[in-house]
Amino acid sequence: YMETFNLTLEHEVARNLVARASYIGNLGRRLSYTDDLNYARYAPGATTGNIQQRRPYGDFGAILTTYSAGTSSYHGLQLSMERRVTRGFSFEVNYTFSKSIDETSADTTPQNPSQTVPMNRTLNRGVSDFDQRHRLIASHVWTLPELSGQNALVRGVLGGWQFSGITTIRSGGPFSVMSGTDRAFSGLGSTFADVIGDPFLDSGRPRAERIERYFNTSAFTLAAPGTFGTSPRNTMRGPGAINFDFGLMKIFPVTEQVRLQFRAEMFNAFNTPSFNNPFANVNTPSRFGRIEGAGSPRIMQFAMKISF
Repeated sequence: YMETFNLTLEHEVARNLVARASYIGNLGRRLSYTDDLNYARYAPGATTGNIQQRRPYGDFGAILTTYSAGTSSYHGLQLSMERRVTRGFSFEVNYTFSKSIDETSADTTPQNPSQTVPMNRTLNRGVSDFDQRHRLIASHVWTLPELSGQNALVRGVLGGWQFSGITTIRSGGPFSVMSGTDRAFSGLGSTFADVIGDPFLDSGRPRAERIERYFNTSAFTLAAPGTFGTSPRNTMRGPGAINFDFGLMKIFPVTEQVRLQFRAEMFNAFNTPSFNNPFANVNTPSRFGRIEGAGSPRIMQFAMKISF
């Protein structure tokens, strides 16, 4: 079940200009998660080849049990400024500062364990996979005058255009640093890595350096044999991003009943790179710490629509 609570203060600071401040809280209780009761326990001489022999119930493979004991929490501060349409122009700016914490962020299914560290919810607790600490979104719509007092050519070329845009600025998403292999020899898959130093590097380094080595890879090593790693879940943050989307639209009257609409749109208008999180498996040194992908480049599209 969910518990939701909020408090909003709103004030008209000027004519058609409204400011809001909100606190938003969401608490999840009795959420489902799945554990493997029959994971292989570590013992001297453990290998990936004798996992079955080290299961408590050796006649069976995984014994998956789904519990209703998980928790989640979200707390957010939302600030916004809105200008209602005045002289053809309106805008809205929204900023959110928030934090979300849980033990697993995916909807669990009985067929798959959802805990990296079995039988211990505390060691799986961390910021949510979708947590975004800072997010700013600004949007505007500007409709130019129809220029009804001008001649038909001026009205047709310059009058009535509508220019809109959305700007998004966000901080990076979280990720976990993993061993990339089953160091616990448990049969559950990859464990967390061991952290042995300060993982953070100067964020002001040149872009090429950050792409090649986003964090201090020397601060992590494979988890000690028989353990699930000491690096906490989602302890690292990937690159932030900034994006601009613009649209330009105009309606041309052809006859009293026929209208022609022209629309031009640009997504990621300035072709700003939006990098993915870096590769974070210790057992592949050639890729470890590197950023290997990015979001979509600039996309432009044009459309014509006839209404009659």
